[in-house]
Amino acid sequence: MSECVFAIFPSCSEAEASSVLNLMANGLIPIMTKETGISVGEFGFLIEGFNDSAIEKAVSKALTSNEHELLQRSAETLQTTRMRNSIENYTLELEDKLRTILEE
Repeated sequence: MSECVFAIFPSCSEAEASSVLNLMANGLIPIMTKETGISVGEFGFLIEGFNDSAIEKAVSKALTSNEHELLQRSAETLQTTRMRNSIENYTLELEDKLRTILEE
C-alpha cells in the first residue's frame, strides 16, 4: 500500500465496501462509481459508467494530476474518511436514527 496512490473500484452494486474504506482511511485516492455507496467527494475521481472506456477516462484524468494535487487529494481522502467513519460518528448517527424511529 505504501507504493500505491489510488484505490480503483469500478463496482456496479455495493454497500460501502469496507475494504475500500480501509484503503481510503490510509490515504489512497478513490477512483470509483457512485454505485459503490461511497462518496468520492472533491478528493476522488468518479467513474461515470460501467464499461472499459469509462474506467479508462477516470484513470486517465487521475493520472494527469500533478504531485502536489495528488498529495492534497490523499490528505483530504484520509481526513474525510476517518472523520465520516469513526466510531464516534457511527454512534451519533445510530442514536439519531433510533430517536427518529422511536418518535414515529
